Amino acid sequence: MGSKIGFIGSGKLLLDRAKSFGLYVVLIQKQSLASMEAIALADSVLLCDYDAADNKKIILDFLREQGIEKVLTLSEKALPAAAWINDELSHDTKNSTTAEIVKNKILMRDTLKGTPYGNVNYHAVRSANDLSQAAALLGFPFILKPSRGVGSENVHLVVDDKQLPTINVQQTLIAEQYIGGKEYSIEAYSVNGVHTVHAVTEKSLFDNEDSRFVEHGHVVSRENNDGPFFAAIDDFVCGFLSLIGIESGATHTEVKVVRSGIHIIESHNRVGGDNIPELVYHATGVDLYSLAIQDASGLPLDNTRKPVSNNSGILFFDFEPGQVSSLCGEQRVKLLPFVKDVSLPELINAPLSRPVDSFSRNGYVICSTPEDVKSKLELCQTLIKPIYI
Repeated sequence: MGSKIGFIGSGKLLLDRAKSFGLYVVLIQKQSLASMEAIALADSVLLCDYDAADNKKIILDFLREQGIEKVLTLSEKALPAAAWINDELSHDTKNSTTAEIVKNKILMRDTLKGTPYGNVNYHAVRSANDLSQAAALLGFPFILKPSRGVGSENVHLVVDDKQLPTINVQQTLIAEQYIGGKEYSIEAYSVNGVHTVHAVTEKSLFDNEDSRFVEHGHVVSRENNDGPFFAAIDDFVCGFLSLIGIESGATHTEVKVVRSGIHIIESHNRVGGDNIPELVYHATGVDLYSLAIQDASGLPLDNTRKPVSNNSGILFFDFEPGQVSSLCGEQRVKLLPFVKDVSLPELINAPLSRPVDSFSRNGYVICSTPEDVKSKLELCQTLIKPIYI
């Protein structure tokens, strides 16, 4: 039998690639999340709740019986399980330690304190009194968000003291100094502690009140991936990744850049969401998913950074709210030569609303071109039209 790979909480996107490399594929998945496509691709499957403590022995026995020494996931929800499993298989604790630093935003800020990367003031909020202390420490405005949140859910801008009594602290939150400037995400892959930044991705946000922290789009451009700007971000983020203990695997780190410097917003030990790996591939030819599979299975991999040959971007559609019978224009958009993918929600005699988080957006288009990709994305937006009732 050839090389093997173990996946946890994964689907067709990763398993299909793994099989194309000729790998023996082992899958652990929750029964409620398991797709028939993924099960068909796997050579051996264990369906169980990998978050349940009672299943730890079953999972480890299964993996050892299959000869798996390391599991891979790029799913946010499966990252904690992958960390403890890899610690058990390697008789170490570093995977869980690093996973907790990037998951727990308060712990990450504590870890960065006193270093060049700890240049964002913050305060842990577990009560109304903590919230008042945060306001006194940070001033207005400041950001308030769950300490373990994902997907831009429940992220708020607190603008004055009149807002404080309206905030019900029901979970551990983190209050952070508001940083202006443009926001970027840094897509990197690390091998044996050596970090390679494959792309700097520029982020844009929706401009209406309820979705001001929800991503409207992302662009990988030549402009942001060359010269002094890229060099400064590359140096800063690679230093940050080393500090928090990243040794191998994909990372997605969000930063804001202002005149005074670069500020870490948050980081994740996985690829970016919002189809960012697809943008990186269309821009550079580097497939972050394949790198992760090759690394986890022991196959040779080329982690060399490649230049941006095409400007690539994704735009999440923005429509006026209302009752619609349907959306039209998808087929015209698909015919455009620079369009790589387009996805629309199935809306038939349904309400159309603006997003409040990453999970409530109304479809997207991905474009790649040697020309100005932002204008291509905007053209696609004009061609998709709601039919209002």
